[in-house]
Amino acid sequence: MNRTRSGLWMALAVSLAAVSAAGLKLDAAAQRQAAQNVLDIKGLFIERTQDVQLRPYVMTDSGGYRWDIYGGMYVNSGTNNAFSSAMSCQIMVNGTGGWGFPGSGQAAINAEGDEIQGGPFNLGGVVLTRRVKVFKDAPLARWLTIMENPSDQEMNVQLIQYVYTNWNIDTQLTSAGKNQLTAEDWAVATQCNQGGGNVPVTLHIFADSRAKNRPNMQVNGNTVQMRYEVKIPPKSGVIVCNFVSQGKTLDEHAKMMKDFRSAKYMKDLPAAVRKLLWNFAPGGTGGVDLTRSDTSDCIIRNNNEEDPLFGRIGNASYKMTTLFGELEIRADDVIGMSCLGQNVCVMTTDGQVISGELAADTLILLNLPTGGEPLKFPLSKIRQFSYQITKNKPETTDPTGPVMVLRTGDQLQFDSAALAIRFRTRHGLVELRGQDLQNITMDNPGNALHRASFVNGSLLGGMIDDATLTVKLTKLDKTLDIPRDMILQIQYNRDEKASPYLAEVQLNNGDALMGRFTDERFTIVTDVGTVRLRPSNVRKMEFAANQPGRVTATLWDKSVHRGRLAQEELTFQVMSGPSLKLGAGQLVKLEQSVALPPDDVVKKVDALVAKLYSESYKDRDAASEELLRMGAQIVPCLLKYTQDKDAEVRQRVGSIIEKLGGSKAAATAEGAEVLLIDDEMFFDDDDDF
Repeated sequence: MNRTRSGLWMALAVSLAAVSAAGLKLDAAAQRQAAQNVLDIKGLFIERTQDVQLRPYVMTDSGGYRWDIYGGMYVNSGTNNAFSSAMSCQIMVNGTGGWGFPGSGQAAINAEGDEIQGGPFNLGGVVLTRRVKVFKDAPLARWLTIMENPSDQEMNVQLIQYVYTNWNIDTQLTSAGKNQLTAEDWAVATQCNQGGGNVPVTLHIFADSRAKNRPNMQVNGNTVQMRYEVKIPPKSGVIVCNFVSQGKTLDEHAKMMKDFRSAKYMKDLPAAVRKLLWNFAPGGTGGVDLTRSDTSDCIIRNNNEEDPLFGRIGNASYKMTTLFGELEIRADDVIGMSCLGQNVCVMTTDGQVISGELAADTLILLNLPTGGEPLKFPLSKIRQFSYQITKNKPETTDPTGPVMVLRTGDQLQFDSAALAIRFRTRHGLVELRGQDLQNITMDNPGNALHRASFVNGSLLGGMIDDATLTVKLTKLDKTLDIPRDMILQIQYNRDEKASPYLAEVQLNNGDALMGRFTDERFTIVTDVGTVRLRPSNVRKMEFAANQPGRVTATLWDKSVHRGRLAQEELTFQVMSGPSLKLGAGQLVKLEQSVALPPDDVVKKVDALVAKLYSESYKDRDAASEELLRMGAQIVPCLLKYTQDKDAEVRQRVGSIIEKLGGSKAAATAEGAEVLLIDDEMFFDDDDDF
C-alpha cells in the first residue's frame, strides 16, 4: 500500500471516529440513576421535559383513536373497549422469575407530547425501561421495551407481552393474507364480532418482514401472546419493538400491513439506537444515518438548525478519493451522504457504504420547488444530503452479497470465493470457507479476539492469521489489500440453518461447535472397568471443570457412566466447516438429540424397514408390528426413513414413530436432507456440505 493511501486510512479513521463519538455522546437529559446506567446512547431514552400522571394518561393518534396509558405502560381499554388491557409484559431471566413491569404513578414525557417513558426498573438483574409513542400522523402506537444487562455475563431473557380483548377473537388476518399465523408472519389483525359493532379491529405488528428474529406468537380466545427469547450480551442491551393499531375494518389493516415500512416509524430513533432492535431490521441506510423524504430530496445544514431543505439535488455525479483510488459515483447510484467537511460517507443503492474525500470546491446543488437558480452549498455548510425515497432508492437497502465492514465506516461488497481466511484457533490453524459462515467479528468480549459464526450455529474463537487480506470488490471492480486491524466485521449474509440432529459441543473458552466426532470410539475408564462407546450412542457428556478428563456420559437408553476419558484429544468435524482437534481439558459439554442404539439394533431396524418394500402386504404389516415391539429406543434409527422416496414407507415409519411417542415433524421439515456418513445419520439442508 502506498504512502498516500496509508495516510488516507488514518485520516478517515480519525475523522469518522469523531463522527461516531459525536453520535454516542451521553444524553445529559436522561433522568436515570447512575448505578443503573448501562447504555448511554443519545436518543435511547426520551429527553424528559416533565412528568405526567398515569391515572391514566390519554393520548390520541391521527385516526382519533384513544390510548389510555396506565402505570405498567399498558393500555386499559382503548377506543370503545377495544381491549381489556393491551401490551402488558413480564420477563423471566435465565429461566427464573416472571416479573411484571412495575406500576408507577407517573412517567416522563417528551417535548412533542407524543411519547412517554416508564422506568427504569431492575427485574431479576435486567434493567427494564418502556417507551410508548402515539403517532400524530398515523393511527398507530409504538412500544419500545429496552432491556439492559449490567452484568459481566450473557443473560437469557424471555419477554412475554400480552394483548387482551374484551371478547373472543373471531377472525384473524395475517401479514401473509391468511386466517392463521405461520412462522413467516410478522403481523396479525384481530376482530371481535361482539360488542355492538363499534369495537375497533386491532392490528399487532410484532416483528419486521426483514428481521431475522421473531417471537413465538399465539392467538387464543381473547388473547394475543408474543413470547420473545432474547440473549443480552454483557454490559449491553436489546430493544424489542411493537406496534399496535386500532381501525375500523380488517381491510383497513390489510392495507396498513401491505404499505407498512418500519423505517418510516423509526426515523426519530438514531442509528445507534436502531442497531439495538432485536425484532426489527435496523432500518435507515446502513452505517449512514440520513433524514429522508418520500416527496423530495433533502439537505440538512451544518448549523444548530435541524430544519431540512427540500427540493431536487442537481449534481450528476461525485468524484471521490477513496481507499482504493479515485472513484466517480453516479447520482443515480447514491442514496445520500453524511459530510464532515470534505470527508464523506456515501450510501449507495446496492447497500454499500463508501467513505472518502470530495474535492474541497465541491458544491451540492439544490433546485427549489419554487423555481429560480439552484442553491449552491459548499461541503462546509452541510451535514448531510439525501435523495427522495423511490422504488429505485428505497428507505432501506440491503447488500446483495458478502460485505466487508471497515473501521472507517466503509461497507464494501466482496467476492467471498476469492478470499481465503486462515484462522488460528486454540485447536490449530484452519481455513474457513465463506459458504460455511455467517460472519467473522473482530471485537469480542471474553477470550476470543476474533469470532467466526457459522451457518449451522457454531461459534469458533481465534484470530485471522494474515496481517493483510487481499479482497476483491465485486460492485466496484477493484482489488484492495486491507490491513486486518482495519476490519470490524466480515458479513457473509447467509441465514442460519441449524440442524437439531447434529452434536453440539461447548468448550471452556466459549466456543460452541455443531457437527460430529469422527473418532471411532470414546473410551471411558470407570471404577468397574473400561467402557467403549461409539459417538453416535451418546446422548450427553458433561466434563468436570476442576478435573480435566473426568466425564459423566449419558447414553441413548439414559444409562450413565462416570469415569475418566482415556483420549487426551478428540477430532470434531464442524458440519459444514473445518475439522478440529479438541483437547479433553477444553470440553465442557456434548449434547446430541438423536442418539442411536448399538449397531446390532440399528442393523435389525434397517432389515425390518427393508421388508416394508415387500410386495406382500402381510410381510409389510409383520415388519411394522416387529418395529413397534422394539420400543422407543429405535425412534432415532427411523428418522432417516421419513425422507424415503417411497410414500408408503414414509407413511408407515411416521405412524410407528408417533405410536412410540416420538415426533417426525422436525425430520420432515421442508428442505431437510438426511446424510449418512460412516453409517451414522445426520440432517442437513445446505447443498454446500
